[in-house]
Amino acid sequence: MPIRLLSLPFDDLEYVIDSMDVRALIALSLCSKQAKNLVQNSNREIQCLSAKVYKNLIRLTVYELPSEKEYDFVLRDDSTIKVHLRKKVKVWRKEGFTQSDWMAHFLSLSEDSMVSMVEIHNVDSITYLDTVKQMIPKCEILEITANCSNETTKMAFMKLSSIAEEKVEVARNPSNHEFRISEYLTLNLRGVIFKDYNNVFELKLEDLLMANVAYITVREAKITDKELNRFLKLWMKGNHTFYRPEYIKLCTEKRINREEVFKGFEYARVNSRLQLERADGKKLFIWILGRDAIFEFRG
Repeated sequence: MPIRLLSLPFDDLEYVIDSMDVRALIALSLCSKQAKNLVQNSNREIQCLSAKVYKNLIRLTVYELPSEKEYDFVLRDDSTIKVHLRKKVKVWRKEGFTQSDWMAHFLSLSEDSMVSMVEIHNVDSITYLDTVKQMIPKCEILEITANCSNETTKMAFMKLSSIAEEKVEVARNPSNHEFRISEYLTLNLRGVIFKDYNNVFELKLEDLLMANVAYITVREAKITDKELNRFLKLWMKGNHTFYRPEYIKLCTEKRINREEVFKGFEYARVNSRLQLERADGKKLFIWILGRDAIFEFRG
């Protein structure tokens, strides 16, 4: 004889919920508002680990602590989702639910109500990126993958970079004569990583001067030693001016000539780094080795 789960005594109900597989737990939360509240108030720790966006679908990976098990759900553009069970796939349907409703439901069960990482692959329509932003208003990391088209890469950055609380990773260089890296660097972001090993990111002096991102990494960067030297000179002259970047790492296409970069400067050596200090007391620590240069701004 079937047992009405929600009619069980609280201690028994709590035991059953604690014993459930995460997929069963999520299925229970869809049954009613009461069931959803029970799951939300349980001791189960569920996190939305990643959301992979492709075509017009979202593959959501749910992670549970302390078991460290991962479960995949594919949110479709109708009232269904695909649930991956080892080698089997099941389809769940909830009438009236949209893709946005499914995402909102998962986020409501998550420990911190956010997705850790959002990965953008090629989408069917650029306008779908607006839908993604509505469904996932914030995440820790946004990754725009290498298999995105140039147009998708540019638009995904412009439309979605603001949802990333920690950093945006861009694995494709879409820059051309109409679109420069400066358009990325002037946005008010915490961190950006550019990493295309096949197509270098061309950097100019003004790109570094106008940067509004706290932590910047560029692989591979095309910039001359002379421009790096001019950048340091202008930074030294900029007493009492605010400069947003705190850390810049450049992995350049050619070996950096340290003597050319520091031409005309008096600097101090601090461990393995070189230090410049402005009249206003602000310091810049610089580490150069081979093709890599790191700039850390202090004060």
